[in-house]
Amino acid sequence: MRPPPLLVGLLFLAGCTGMVRTMAYPFPQPAMAARVILQDAGATGPVLVEVHGNPFPTDIAAPIAAAASGTIPGLGTRFTASPAAAARPDTRLVVQFQPGDHVTAEQICGPLPLAPRPGPGQLVAFTVFCQGPRPVLSAMQWAPLPENANSPIIREMAEQAVLRMFVTNNDSVAPDDYWPD
Repeated sequence: MRPPPLLVGLLFLAGCTGMVRTMAYPFPQPAMAARVILQDAGATGPVLVEVHGNPFPTDIAAPIAAAASGTIPGLGTRFTASPAAAARPDTRLVVQFQPGDHVTAEQICGPLPLAPRPGPGQLVAFTVFCQGPRPVLSAMQWAPLPENANSPIIREMAEQAVLRMFVTNNDSVAPDDYWPD
C-alpha cells in the first residue's frame, strides 16, 4: 500500500541538514504558485524580511535577509530587512521566533506581532511567506539555540526556510543538493 502523495511530500520536506530541522507546509498555496508571487514581489527590488520575537540583543533580520538572498534556484530574489528598501513591503517573509503552541500562519501575517515564548535551549522559527494579511506558505524550524544572530545556525535556518518553501520539482536541481539523508 502506497502512502498518500501529500504525506510523502511532507516527509520528503522534513529532512534535515546539519543542526537545523525544517518542516515546510506547502499550503494554502503550492510552492509553484508561491514562487510566482515571490518572483512578482521581487521583480523591482528586494522582498522584505520581518522578524518578530528576536531572541538576540542585536538585529537578526539583516543576517536572515543576507542568507536568504540568491538562495532559490532559478530566481534571483534578494531579501532586505529594511521596509523602505522593499519593492512591495506588503508581500514579505515573516519569521516568528519562539512562537509557542497553536500559533497559526494567519496570526504571523496579522497586524500584531506575537510575543515569543521562551524555549529551553532550542530556537524555534515559524517562517511564513505573507501577501498582506494572508499566508501563502510556511515552514517551521528547530535548532539548538545559537549564541548570537550571526551564527551559522541562523544562516542555515534562513537558507533552508526559503529552499524548502520555494524549490519545486520543476527546478533544475537535484533534491539531494538540498535535502541530504
